[in-house]
Amino acid sequence: MSKSGKSKAGLLHWLTEAQLAVYLLDDRRRIRFFNRGCESLLKVAAGEMIGKVTSFGGDHAEQPDAMWLTRLGAPPACYHGQQARIPLVIDNSLDQIIRFYPLINEQSLVETILAIIVHPLDEDQNFIESLSRHRKLQLLDNMGSHATQGHKKLIGESILWMKICRQIQLAGNTKMPMVITGPQGSGKSHLAGHICRIEQRAIVMEPTLEYLGHEPIVIDCQQTRPDDVILEILRIQSAWEQHGSVRSGKAAVHPDIIIESVDLLARDGQSILCQLFKGVNFNSRLIVTTRRCWNELQSTDIFTREFAFLVSGLVIELPALIERGSDDLLQLAHYFLEQQNGINARQLTGLSSGFSNALIEYHWPGNIEELEDVIITASQTAQGIYLEKDDLPFRFRMGIDAQQLKDVGNEPGGFQPVEITEYLERHERELIQNALSHFGENKAAAARALGMTRARFYRRIEQLGL
Repeated sequence: MSKSGKSKAGLLHWLTEAQLAVYLLDDRRRIRFFNRGCESLLKVAAGEMIGKVTSFGGDHAEQPDAMWLTRLGAPPACYHGQQARIPLVIDNSLDQIIRFYPLINEQSLVETILAIIVHPLDEDQNFIESLSRHRKLQLLDNMGSHATQGHKKLIGESILWMKICRQIQLAGNTKMPMVITGPQGSGKSHLAGHICRIEQRAIVMEPTLEYLGHEPIVIDCQQTRPDDVILEILRIQSAWEQHGSVRSGKAAVHPDIIIESVDLLARDGQSILCQLFKGVNFNSRLIVTTRRCWNELQSTDIFTREFAFLVSGLVIELPALIERGSDDLLQLAHYFLEQQNGINARQLTGLSSGFSNALIEYHWPGNIEELEDVIITASQTAQGIYLEKDDLPFRFRMGIDAQQLKDVGNEPGGFQPVEITEYLERHERELIQNALSHFGENKAAAARALGMTRARFYRRIEQLGL
């Protein structure tokens, strides 16, 4: 063996046996090296980690080593060549730091990331303390809590979102009924379920109690016929009356009830719920959601006075996504991307600046649900390791075009007289051409993207002379 070969072998042996915790990530986020120091510190064998895909704050609910795969992932900036450091959660304590050093190849691309786990120095303690309180809780919740795996998280650090997080914390510690309002797609259903799970994580199972289910009972008044909503509420009432102390001699613990689109709930259903929640041994929480302003709803005759009083213990008003600012928007986008990395074999590193800027410029009428759909669709069509602007779904780009057109029309002096038929045909021709180009002249796919039947699409192509 040559002298250089012996030196390399000696270095590898030293790194492998060193007590300093060192591991390597490749450009696909897979662990390629995991030394004895890592095994000793993290109490996990190298054979169980090498080859596994990491993520930065994402979910790996189906993998046995999910906890470490989410804790050891490098921030997206590292794959752009930037050094980084993050706190490492061990035994619910932020007492270690991971330093990431990108190793760049001859093509100026990040080929490997060297990660070293160290005890925090004084400046590292300051770094940890500079993290917001919510960020620390988010690290513990996203990376270390088994009870929340498999569920979406609450992501965001804007001032507006922090106020809501304080309300959520208050709500999770009580059985107080509550109303969650917000525009379509803002996360009302997810938040209601999250609040119920906060309470579940705090439950200590007692043999003297009978648990009648842990997952909340969800009734969507928009998706369910009014008569079926009433029948479902009656079924719940009947089932709970037959369980608990009457049947087993134990006190019953009831699951929470979530009523979605409560402004569509018939007054008969409201009356039954009021009777249900008057039960002496009844200990469930009622959460209702609506897109409409709660104060305005209370001024109508939609609700009985008794029902409005029953549910109005706490009102949480969710903002539109655009009101939360670009930082929350991009955090959510990265989170949804990590979710896709957790379920897809092909791994994506992050968002390009062009992709991120396009997200920031958009008004997001569909809010968080629309953002998630955009990230899912883009990740399925992306060709590189980053989501690029060209990967944005066709519907999103149509939305950007419509938004720009609206913005121009709303500017002072922005209106210019135009022949409306000619203008609409010109814009429609451009949209159809863009759709055909995007889908490789596949007319069926282009028609679906534009929300048109194939027959109508062919007629418009002929009429527009395309």
